[in-house]
Amino acid sequence: MEWRFDKITRQTTKVDPSHLEFFRSEALDDPVSALVREDIQNRLDAKQKGNTNPVFVRYCLVNGNDSVDMTTASEYLAGLEPHLNSPGTLDELFSEKISLDVPMPFLVIEDFNTTGLKGDVLQTADSQNNAERNDFYWFIRNVGRTGKKAGDRGRWGLGKIVYPASSMIRSFFAYSVREKDHAHSLIGRSVFAIHEIEHCEYQSEGIGVQNV
Repeated sequence: MEWRFDKITRQTTKVDPSHLEFFRSEALDDPVSALVREDIQNRLDAKQKGNTNPVFVRYCLVNGNDSVDMTTASEYLAGLEPHLNSPGTLDELFSEKISLDVPMPFLVIEDFNTTGLKGDVLQTADSQNNAERNDFYWFIRNVGRTGKKAGDRGRWGLGKIVYPASSMIRSFFAYSVREKDHAHSLIGRSVFAIHEIEHCEYQSEGIGVQNV
């Protein structure tokens, strides 16, 4: 995978991740409960229709000797380090230089008896066809917007923010197996700040995409 951030041009409107402040204020006293509560809302809304089994969610924090080694991590984090350690990002994270050359603890969240992220992963614009909601599109390619309808448990506002906000490097992977055709998708997302590398400015949010 390779991490990519869009360059800022003269025509670009600069957008810093102010939406993370909602998580900071909401989760100030108990960030773990905020993560679990908002995450489970999304999982419950994705329950398979007709499946009588309950939605099952598993949380696993991997640390110590089982942390991911750099050789494995480098396959998924290529291109991330310059953006992560830019002055603008480090100021946002209130951190000094962050090394990716050390074993990394990570949190895995799995759900079962759900639909996965439905929809065409190549869609980049709102669809006028409401036959099937494109959960992948709304989750990965939108900020501050939702495809959820009235009556759904979450509106993917705070529910989307919790993932990068819970990460020390503000990054996460979304791996999904779609119920309809068992298609697999994997994509990464980072939410930093507007930052500069070698006199070139970049947007605050980036994605990790598979090299094919």
